[in-house]
Amino acid sequence: IYRMAKTNQKFAKYSPDGLVLSNKDLDFPSNLFITDLAMDFKGNLFFGGYFIDDLSFGGSMIINQTNTSQANDLDGIIIKLDSNYNLLWYRAFQSTFSDSYNKIRVDAIGNVYAVGQITNVLGLIRGALTKWNNAGQVLWDEVIYPSNHPENNFNGIFTQDNIIPAFNGGNAIIVGTYRQYIQFGTSQFFKSTDNVTRIFMTQYGVCNIAKPTISAAKTSFCAGSGVTLTASGGQSYVWSTGETTPSIVATKP
Repeated sequence: IYRMAKTNQKFAKYSPDGLVLSNKDLDFPSNLFITDLAMDFKGNLFFGGYFIDDLSFGGSMIINQTNTSQANDLDGIIIKLDSNYNLLWYRAFQSTFSDSYNKIRVDAIGNVYAVGQITNVLGLIRGALTKWNNAGQVLWDEVIYPSNHPENNFNGIFTQDNIIPAFNGGNAIIVGTYRQYIQFGTSQFFKSTDNVTRIFMTQYGVCNIAKPTISAAKTSFCAGSGVTLTASGGQSYVWSTGETTPSIVATKP
């Protein structure tokens, strides 16, 4: 069980019985705000949120991409740490409007899903969904539009547990609410009455199921010697010998 106190940025790990296993001061910059966290099967930690102004983080200066004419511009960010709290990578939201990530989930093979919002200068809020692989490469991103008219409202889309990723690295389901108009893609358009909040559920994504390959260090060897076989393309491996490492040595009797 993991818990983070946003006020002092203390991160704690607990056993299933509630015993404290570790405490860590994350020492994130004061202009970085965390809204959600998740963990993958290797124990890597993911934090989603936003930062205000330019951010000095991980030895780099991250420039806030939003329109500087807006006060307190937000820029969304995803951070990945290993199980020892070392920085592996971070990704900032690439938008010139004020934006943030509100919810983050990780699937069984290490893909990361984050849902957030983008607010333009007219105050129109759009939903945003991004998926990265475990190395931080964007696999796809989508935008949910409330309407093309600034008077239409789009409130309450982001609710608890509103991202449900597929187990095998495929699609993600988003559940939320909307008022007035909502648009999915280029053709799916729904209307509600002005002041009635309605529930929606939508599915996005393209499967990226691993396609492992096996390569040999050499193609022939003599009796009594061996060859190293290496598998790639997956997150975990099980050989017929029972070994679970990416590489094994096969020996000819």
